[in-house]
Amino acid sequence: MAGATGLPTGDARKVALTPLIPLDVARRFFLHAESILNQAEQILDDRDAGTRSAWKDPGVTAVRDACFYLIGVLTGMRSSEISSITVGAGRAEDLGGFTFHWLTSTEHKTKKRVVDYLMPSMGHRILRTMERWSRPHRDRLHQQIDVMERKAGQRLAAELQWLASARANCNLLFLGNGPGGITPVSGTQWAIILKKFAANPGADWVLAPHQMRHLYAYTFVRHRLGDMLFLKEQFKHNSINMSQLYAANPRQDLSLYDDVLTEMLRYKAEVVATWLEKDEPLAGGAAERVRALRAHDFPGRKPWCSNRPGGS
Repeated sequence: MAGATGLPTGDARKVALTPLIPLDVARRFFLHAESILNQAEQILDDRDAGTRSAWKDPGVTAVRDACFYLIGVLTGMRSSEISSITVGAGRAEDLGGFTFHWLTSTEHKTKKRVVDYLMPSMGHRILRTMERWSRPHRDRLHQQIDVMERKAGQRLAAELQWLASARANCNLLFLGNGPGGITPVSGTQWAIILKKFAANPGADWVLAPHQMRHLYAYTFVRHRLGDMLFLKEQFKHNSINMSQLYAANPRQDLSLYDDVLTEMLRYKAEVVATWLEKDEPLAGGAAERVRALRAHDFPGRKPWCSNRPGGS
């Protein structure tokens, strides 16, 4: 994400990876977002009754922001893909007695365009909430489009550009009301919004959009110790061959699987590293061999031959 890690600009250039949200902080964020989701129906009832503003009420806006966070951590979607979700994007599919829940969006980074993400059944509730939440924004945008289309005379280039963009955005869920009218919330805006979201539950953490994708990969791997069998069960396949995961739905985001596998390899490396710690207890048939490795003193990382006279 080109350094959009949530760190100060100078520090962000020093790291290659998006920082992982600490698990206790992640739990606090999730419970905070879930509590807002649980109140969403009442908040939107108040809005529709006229006791809350659809445009300026912090409680109404908090519903959108909580849903954005929940979709991010439950699917691993990028912020641009979450912002591209439209009305009717969720669907359920029964395959071999298992129910798959899919969320369709548009993938921009690698130009794959339409992609599907597997989501838990809770995702349908989030999508229904956002469809209701965004209705006033979508209605206003349709009205603005209608006014522009009825405008007499030749339109300026800027007006034609606005009209094309508005038509493309009129069914989106994650919208905002700014000086330019009703528009999708941009990635830059989400970075600001998520910092405020993180402050509400009192967490001392600088939250950035791409951290949700990292947390998804981390959680996916750590659950049941990152066993590939869990990956198989999660996606309900007959084989653990990753190619079957890809073949299950040609519109899935393969780069998310790459992130999951990268996290899995990192996790396995960390596990092996702990085996070499001096006081780490070991059991099993290979324990003695691993303990024997601990007794060796390795002078450095250079190849052995480079330390010999005439070596290279």
